[in-house]
Amino acid sequence: MLSNTKFLSFSNKDALHNPFQVVLYTIAYPIALVFRKIGLSPNCVTLISFIFATIAFLSLVNKNIEFFLLTWFFSYLLDYTDGTLARLTNKIGAKALRYDHISDQIKVIIIFLGFGIYYQNQIIWILIFLSSTLFLFYSLLNHEVSSANKLTNKEKKDVPEQSSLNDVSKLKLLKRYLIRKFTVIKIIYVFVYGTFYIINGHTLLIFFLIPLGFDCALYSLTYFISICTVQSFHRLVSLSKIDKV
Repeated sequence: MLSNTKFLSFSNKDALHNPFQVVLYTIAYPIALVFRKIGLSPNCVTLISFIFATIAFLSLVNKNIEFFLLTWFFSYLLDYTDGTLARLTNKIGAKALRYDHISDQIKVIIIFLGFGIYYQNQIIWILIFLSSTLFLFYSLLNHEVSSANKLTNKEKKDVPEQSSLNDVSKLKLLKRYLIRKFTVIKIIYVFVYGTFYIINGHTLLIFFLIPLGFDCALYSLTYFISICTVQSFHRLVSLSKIDKV
């Protein structure tokens, strides 16, 4: 396992709260070191990942599950490698256009399409449509929340701190105290909700389960829909509480 220092430096810091993310970034780190040594750029790794995802899609169309699992694994792992490589080489994009994010969105859509073609089942098609739509809706809301928070935080820098806490702040402090005080609550919140009901790279592990049979596809897609619904609702609530700048 990587040391905390290296892990914090070269991966998503939120990953430390998720065991799946920890494992995936730990695997991606030495691969990123190799890519740095041979001179591959992060965007090049993103492109290779997209190519593997395209091959995975074609494997679904041709009903070659073994080859799909193999190519999707490489594509999926490289998703963790490109960001780590960007941090290792200090080539984190300064532009608003994020090639890796756009690539990820397209890959999710084409793989969902591949699942629909693979099963050719009306119920699966409906679930795939809902999954894709809700995922894109969540992505849009998440971007809106991130942008709004950045603007809000920028304005707060110019506002002097108030001596008294409002009710919302008090509730937040109480929540943090309870989570820190009661270890069981902390474990449940961090490792259960934070692992299974937060949308992140590890969420797409369900793509390995969907082609394994109709029941696996049914349960996995329903689970994915539920996550997107809950997280979209949370983003809507967050946006409703942020004042328009």
